[in-house]
Amino acid sequence: MQSKIKSLLYMSAIVVALGNFAVKQGAGDCTPDVDVAFLIGSSRSIKRSDYTKMKTFVANLAEKFQISPSGSRAAVVLYSTDATVSFTFGTYTSPETFRKAVMDLKHERGFTRIDLALIKAYYFLFRDNTRFLAQKRIFVLTDGEQKKNGSYTQLDRASSRLKREGVRIIAIGIGKNVNMSELRQFASSEKDIIVAKTFDDLSQFLNPLLKTACDDVAESQASILTYGGYAASVTPSQGIDSFSSTEDFLTAINSLRYGRNRGDVREALKLALEKVFPRARKSVAKVAVIIIYGEEDKNRGWRNSVLLLRKMGVSVVLVGVGSDALRSSLLPLVENKADLVIMSSFNDMMRNAVDLAKTTCNAALFPPCKLHADVAFLIDTSQNAKILMRSFSGNWSFSIVTYGRNTIVKASLSQAHNLSYLEQTVDEIAHDKVDEGQVRLDKAMDLAITDVFPRARPGVTKIDLIFTE
Repeated sequence: MQSKIKSLLYMSAIVVALGNFAVKQGAGDCTPDVDVAFLIGSSRSIKRSDYTKMKTFVANLAEKFQISPSGSRAAVVLYSTDATVSFTFGTYTSPETFRKAVMDLKHERGFTRIDLALIKAYYFLFRDNTRFLAQKRIFVLTDGEQKKNGSYTQLDRASSRLKREGVRIIAIGIGKNVNMSELRQFASSEKDIIVAKTFDDLSQFLNPLLKTACDDVAESQASILTYGGYAASVTPSQGIDSFSSTEDFLTAINSLRYGRNRGDVREALKLALEKVFPRARKSVAKVAVIIIYGEEDKNRGWRNSVLLLRKMGVSVVLVGVGSDALRSSLLPLVENKADLVIMSSFNDMMRNAVDLAKTTCNAALFPPCKLHADVAFLIDTSQNAKILMRSFSGNWSFSIVTYGRNTIVKASLSQAHNLSYLEQTVDEIAHDKVDEGQVRLDKAMDLAITDVFPRARPGVTKIDLIFTE
């Protein structure tokens, strides 16, 4: 039995590996599938000849990703005083057509608004347009500092949504005017920062950049818990963050020993509760995949441990192997019906490894609010944080009222809006530095009463969400 569980874990790891990519041995190219975006600075500080060199570098780098209709895809955001999606994923499906489009990009000669480029990339490229198993990469090319006059978004905040979507951001600074502190704000890690002294030096960074971007580092972290007899063990022993790549995970799976004695799943769950998930990262989803054999379900003591995992915020995927009668027994332990998978045998489980991997990925998603309502968001513009309500979806409409020194209706219930518009509107709210006594929540509530809710739909729930310090 354990050998077949081992085979399933191996196959599931291969599915995870499909979502990663590595540098081909000896080929110098990135294997599919990658959704890669190039955010190209087009400021007036760049000479015409240097701008051509930068575009040539982008075209050469993109070629290494093997752009094709069934392989990697590439997009470009051009930024200066504003940011524009020059072309999105799938617009050009070959290295040749992509190169020509890049070389035809105009030199806008404006200011340097890296924040707008990152925000635009999120809303119009990575928010809804990427593929399930494709890795996501962004290259940001800049020769200077972020323009800070007027309203702007801090670069760590401008890049935060992309990072939450699993996008790896690589910063490419060119020249002596690059601000290293700014690059660190939006790059995914220190190793994702490359600085060239001149535009002529860009070409020598082509292969190092490719290796950095295509380095097969698993974005997720994992632990393996095994049990036999009266004991359980966790791999790796150092904690959930000790696997540095999918390859390490596969090696650990392959080295698992067969245990002849029947174990107690309670011991493994105890380790998960005490040693594994307490060490997990706070800002990411946590998922436990628990494989239960039919005979093991007769011992009901393990069920409380599963419920404790859920109380810790861990999404539980239960895989029951045996009779379909397990379904009614296990269903109360999972949050959603989709999180319970019943397999008739271990061979059946192995054949359905791909579907099981997708179930695990879906368990990590925050469930949307399927609310039939009209919602007004009253947002204090004097706060440092801007609120993003990504979990709202369904048959509802919204209004946004901002209040600080002034009270303004940013969006009306009478207008048709979608989730992307909500996020973009919230993101564009300017930070209003005012004294505590100048923040007029009372005026915002008055405006909601007089101008917002009278336009709400009859017969639907009306909700007023107030965000304030």
